[in-house]
Amino acid sequence: MLENLRNLINVTESALVLAPGTEWGCFKVGAGAVPIRIKQGWLEIFHSVDQVIDARTNRYHSYYSAGLLVHDANEPHKLLYVSPTTILKPETPEELSGTVNNVAFPTGVVQRHDLEKNDDETVFDIYYGMADRWIGRCRLTLSFNQ
Repeated sequence: MLENLRNLINVTESALVLAPGTEWGCFKVGAGAVPIRIKQGWLEIFHSVDQVIDARTNRYHSYYSAGLLVHDANEPHKLLYVSPTTILKPETPEELSGTVNNVAFPTGVVQRHDLEKNDDETVFDIYYGMADRWIGRCRLTLSFNQ
């Protein structure tokens, strides 16, 4: 048993999964909520950072938002889908101003089977950091029409 636990720290491979984008998430991207298994593969809500200029101060500041990835079920390092725009960005007063301003940072996702209306609809509650001060929840409904 102890040998198996030691293997947890023995990383044997790594692969680049996602690099910063060109439209948004241009400064950096990173993991967010733990991927959740869906019938299309693995759904991940990730975070991205852009540098935005403040018109009042003429200085750059970081702007944290979230996007959506679908990983291949058998080869999770292969992406099947990357959201073309953010799915969550700082907009409310709690997201715009806090310990660190302009932050919507995904940290958890829960599938809500109780809210799904049909087989093509999947509903998730996303929990996220709001300006590094509060925890927020938003709801995401996806429809995978094939």
